[in-house]
Amino acid sequence: MLLVRLAAPLLLMLSCSAAAEDGWRLEKDADGIQVQSRTVEGWAIRETRSSAQISARLGALVAVLSDFRAASQLNPFVKETRLLSSRDATHYDFYTLIDLPWPMSDRDIVNRHRLEQDARSLTVTIVDEALTGQMPEQKDLTRITRSHQQWTLSPVGEGKVMVELRLLSDPAGSLPASFLNASLVSTPMKSIAKLRELAQQAPYRDARPAFIREAP
Repeated sequence: MLLVRLAAPLLLMLSCSAAAEDGWRLEKDADGIQVQSRTVEGWAIRETRSSAQISARLGALVAVLSDFRAASQLNPFVKETRLLSSRDATHYDFYTLIDLPWPMSDRDIVNRHRLEQDARSLTVTIVDEALTGQMPEQKDLTRITRSHQQWTLSPVGEGKVMVELRLLSDPAGSLPASFLNASLVSTPMKSIAKLRELAQQAPYRDARPAFIREAP
């Protein structure tokens, strides 16, 4: 027991040290959710990495993240999401309309969605990558063409999953610094908190996607 008590702080210190070496800066740690950010060469906006340990099945979490109806709950700025084309349940292209507060112009984006599960660790990786040339741009909307979002869901035992969300997205045009700084932290915090909530509710709680293997 003494070894465990001594090891826990050491592991935390090593984790924080590794994060610092990678350029990550802790922005907020609250309600069991951590948000970090770092600068990325060639990008004016910071990349964020948010994480939390959630008590839920993999299938429930995947069901939430794969449901277009949940998109506006996971991100308060999402006004509309619709499927454009699909290869199967784990590979498809979709459109999202983003409603920003006045006087900022609204944005839209076309993403390619890819979901994979590692056969050994059972970790699920969900990547949404911005596409260009998939559909005509609308004159009253600003099209986002550089964006990479990745969810990583890693089973850690005892019915828990470590959830990580990484996002690097160019808003395509100038936005107020106050809005960018606030949303940099608040948006991923809300996304993970809402994912945790929805995964415990019907119909997601009991969902069992055929393409997901649950941890024993």
